[in-house]
Amino acid sequence: MAAYPALIPNQKGAEVLDSDNPAEAARQGMVTGQSNGMDMIRSGKIQVRQPPIQQDLETGNDVWSDCKGA
Repeated sequence: MAAYPALIPNQKGAEVLDSDNPAEAARQGMVTGQSNGMDMIRSGKIQVRQPPIQQDLETGNDVWSDCKGA
């Protein structure tokens, strides 16, 4: 979706995006030489969502059964 662009996690990828599609690089805030989303992650302004903690099989089955029964 245009509203939710993915961040490019490395400098080379950002450079390619900036050279191939400067308008999209600007829209995503990934212009070479400017502050970008990766800088915000490093500084703590954006936090990467952690995956859920693995639960035991019985708990997972109980949740699934409750979901199916709802």
